[in-house]
Amino acid sequence: IDVIWDDRAISPGVKLKDADLVGIPFQLIVGDRGLKNNQVDWKIRSGMKKDVIALPDAVNFVLNFVREEKRKPSGAA
Repeated sequence: IDVIWDDRAISPGVKLKDADLVGIPFQLIVGDRGLKNNQVDWKIRSGMKKDVIALPDAVNFVLNFVREEKRKPSGAA
């Protein structure tokens, strides 16, 4: 798994828009509000689907998701 960590001193909205423009397919969004609730946001660019994941489950969630994506035939959505 390749990770892009955007720690630029700009607004979260600009960071998310840039990630979409560059074509980042999956985003795990860690923010102050979510961390206060022990949660992170998960975003799938195709279809713009968003989910909230419990922070302790985030690593396993992402690993399982990536494994499932790799099992799909090439070109499958």
